Amino acid sequence: MRRIILAILALFFAQPAVAAVELAAPEALAQAQAGKIVILDVRTPGEWRQTGIAPGAKTADFLNSGGADAFVAQVLKAAGGNKAAPLAVVCRSGNRSAKAVALLESRGFTNLRHMGEGMNGWVGRGLPVTQWAP
Repeated sequence: MRRIILAILALFFAQPAVAAVELAAPEALAQAQAGKIVILDVRTPGEWRQTGIAPGAKTADFLNSGGADAFVAQVLKAAGGNKAAPLAVVCRSGNRSAKAVALLESRGFTNLRHMGEGMNGWVGRGLPVTQWAP
């Protein structure tokens, strides 16, 4: 019985499963440049200032003080009001973006991709960044 309870607790506290397609940073860049997706950076403004953002990326602060509803509203605005818009979600290292994808899927977004290597991978690969302007 104890093993069952521990297994249930482990599943409950595990990182959310991401149903979205995984997308490597170079592929995300190529698809964004081709107009096939929009890169959605869900880091904080401080992080955007520190490293810059992917060229053409939209931003929505997953950790904003308004909570999940405010985040979803930011994403909906970035997606032009279209929950079926193709979005590649990225954060610093892949953890927040996985949580963001799970939240967005639960709110009806249907065309999401997940950049699990995050901006750490993007910058580490030497891919281009642009300065974030609020």
